[in-house]
Amino acid sequence: MSVIAPTFRLSYFLRSILDNVFWIIVLVTLVGIPAIQIVLFYIEMPVIDGELLTPFLALTWLADPSRAVPIIKALMYTDFFRIAVFPGFGLAALLAAGTIFVERKMLAKLQLRVGPFYCGKVEGILQLMGDGLKLISKEIIIPAKADKPIFWL
Repeated sequence: MSVIAPTFRLSYFLRSILDNVFWIIVLVTLVGIPAIQIVLFYIEMPVIDGELLTPFLALTWLADPSRAVPIIKALMYTDFFRIAVFPGFGLAALLAAGTIFVERKMLAKLQLRVGPFYCGKVEGILQLMGDGLKLISKEIIIPAKADKPIFWL
């Protein structure tokens, strides 16, 4: 037996994994697919191979992936997409900034150094804003004789 997990049983672990898979399948079936169908009714569907694609045929891209590109393009030009994406990217940027801020504070404590907590008057938030401004204002410079795809890596 392990000291870290003395009550570990493989059967309980497998049962919990199967339980999670079951609930994922149930939620995708009962919530995910109907939500996708509702959204597809409000999108102006494209014409593919000479026929207008209906929401009922929209999931045919699973069998023929070449149909997915026109469906995605039709989704991207809707007002719903523009309204939903802008706050989503804003939230993702805020979550990333908060994660970086907390990570810096934890690393400063672990390394016993002055970190964002003691830097500045507002608990180091100005350092985070300065790093964000620096990142936005960076210029990508590629030497003339460089192999561009490798340089981007």
